[in-house]
Amino acid sequence: MCNCISLPNSGNKAGLCERFLNKLGCRNVEYHIMHGRIPKQNMVYFKASSDIQKIIRDFGNLTGKT
Repeated sequence: MCNCISLPNSGNKAGLCERFLNKLGCRNVEYHIMHGRIPKQNMVYFKASSDIQKIIRDFGNLTGKT
């Protein structure tokens, strides 16, 4: 399963997010810039570590989304 974080017009934040996810033990962390879109999309794709996957799952339970 691959997760994605989209940060429009936030290249610096996307780079920080990439480094943070790596430090948290996530794998296959990749940062991509989607040119030709307004606003410019900065995408961070990653395979969540088990701890991060639990946080994502718990958050989904709080919001009613899975």
